[in-house]
Amino acid sequence: MKIKTVHSIAVCLVAFALSFLMVSCGNEDDALQTGGKDAKLYIKIATLDKTLAKVGEKDLLDNEKMHSVRIIVLHENGTVEHNRYYALGTAQEYVPYVVLPVTASEKKTVYVFANEESVGEVEGVAGNMSLTKFFDTYIKGANGFKENINKIYYTPDYSDGKNIAMSCEPKEVEIGKSGTVKETFYVVRVATKFTVNFKNLRPDPVTVENFSIKEYADKNFLMAHVGSYPQSATYSNWVDWLRAVSDASSVDDSYAQTDAAGWLTDYALPTQSAVNKVYTYNTPFNVTASTDGITCGTPDVTPVFYLPESKSNPDDQNVQHYTLTVTIDGVATPFECELPNLKSLFRNTHVVIDVTCKSNGITTEIFVRPWNVINHDQIIL
Repeated sequence: MKIKTVHSIAVCLVAFALSFLMVSCGNEDDALQTGGKDAKLYIKIATLDKTLAKVGEKDLLDNEKMHSVRIIVLHENGTVEHNRYYALGTAQEYVPYVVLPVTASEKKTVYVFANEESVGEVEGVAGNMSLTKFFDTYIKGANGFKENINKIYYTPDYSDGKNIAMSCEPKEVEIGKSGTVKETFYVVRVATKFTVNFKNLRPDPVTVENFSIKEYADKNFLMAHVGSYPQSATYSNWVDWLRAVSDASSVDDSYAQTDAAGWLTDYALPTQSAVNKVYTYNTPFNVTASTDGITCGTPDVTPVFYLPESKSNPDDQNVQHYTLTVTIDGVATPFECELPNLKSLFRNTHVVIDVTCKSNGITTEIFVRPWNVINHDQIIL
């Protein structure tokens, strides 16, 4: 088995910032205004398709898009200044900016979340409540949000096309005495996406009864709990480092180049998380025969599924083991192989596994890709 890197490994393990971008450019006259204070904070929410030509990403599935947005702005003393929820929908008017009137002459902390409705009961804080109910408890003037949001964890449920929850790295924003401030934020899907492409070089068709991937974690923090990251002396946070790696990366990079850029492996899972979970795709499907032993037969379906951000060996961030097991009709013993060179499965990773059925077994190739988007007018307030 071998691994092919389509983008910088460091970026592939997050693919974070290129997913959805809150940008700070545009015409302020087009903004949605909510008036009344000495200064205004301009936030624009948009999509970005910068690297699509590099990675060949197809259209996003509906559950991978943003369907709602929550923006929370804290005063310098930690109390809530704004807690705004926006439902997104194509029937509403497109507005390029969210403009929030804010108190001047202080430093704010700003948080952005998406698809909160997909998170059922949250854990880590007192009381049984959904994520929306947790957010709604923080009315104007409330304290404690910064401390409690970092405690929140939950068991992601990606079944039945549920929208994937997203969060951003909070940012401190300095507000002057008056005028406007425009800032950029990034939101990250709390999920790892898998696409499994089955091919067939056998002269006869193949029926895949099932396949499984182990081991993964069952619980994730809503906010990424990142410790150290490469080049921390140069970049003030892991988001800035990943952006720089993305800009410098190329599809022509060798594995040595991408590996040298580093892996983001120092991140925490909830201690309550079980890390020995097994995902099984149980719907049988067929892969057509190869007509000449060179051209691969193709499958009925290309399985796509999502797993929580995971570590198979949380005690050693440099040694991770993920195992693929494939059961083929008529073959007594399932094929089992380790997925090579995957040192972690950080959130917003897209792992593409090519599985080729041959007369003497199967081979796999691993592509780790940024989870990007196409250019579309999704954000409508």
